[in-house]
Amino acid sequence: LDRSARRDVASVLSRLGLAFAGVDLFVPATHLLDAAHMDRAAAALAQAIELAGELATMSGAPPAARVLTTTLPDGVGDDVLRHLLDVAGRAGVTLADTAW
Repeated sequence: LDRSARRDVASVLSRLGLAFAGVDLFVPATHLLDAAHMDRAAAALAQAIELAGELATMSGAPPAARVLTTTLPDGVGDDVLRHLLDVAGRAGVTLADTAW
């Protein structure tokens, strides 16, 4: 979603009296482990982290709503994990791994 579409989502939430409560994104575990799919899967997670941060800000959500929930498989590369944590840190988003 571009910035305009994200503003529209935040506006719709507000009009409907709903609160933003984070983003759930579950990528197939094999996509984070297979070199053929890893870059695309990591990019999707990074973009979802940024989406969660922006929607939380735009909707005035509390800090606890600044979360991306996903499942990271055992064996995910340290470089991928570091990248996702860096993106999450910049966006002010908590990365919640349901596998832990």
